[in-house]
Amino acid sequence: MRVSVTITPKAITVQPRTTAVGPAHTQQIPQNQNHAQPPIDTDAPATVVIVAANQTRSDSRLVLRGPRDASSGPIPAGSPGTLQADLPTGTYTIAATNLPDVRPGKLIVGPYRASSENDVLLP
Repeated sequence: MRVSVTITPKAITVQPRTTAVGPAHTQQIPQNQNHAQPPIDTDAPATVVIVAANQTRSDSRLVLRGPRDASSGPIPAGSPGTLQADLPTGTYTIAATNLPDVRPGKLIVGPYRASSENDVLLP
């Protein structure tokens, strides 16, 4: 799952604010339209890739705080950066180091969900 983060001088913007919550925003194939997803017994974390744009004049790092903490490498001023982490279900705060006046963003990660990628035309 990919999440976009923009670091501005005032706040951190997160899009989308939720990931792995509910069904994917795609049209369902008619054959599978009224069928529930198969149950999966796992507590596997969701792999989330955060792509950040630092639109400030200061170098920074992203810091994720929640059920599992993570941080990015340096993100130079006016440049992009990434952070990849396996995140369990929960609510996370995304902050930027060296920028104390920047309001943190919020990310909600839902539970692992099944893929119907190979379920087309099954009886």
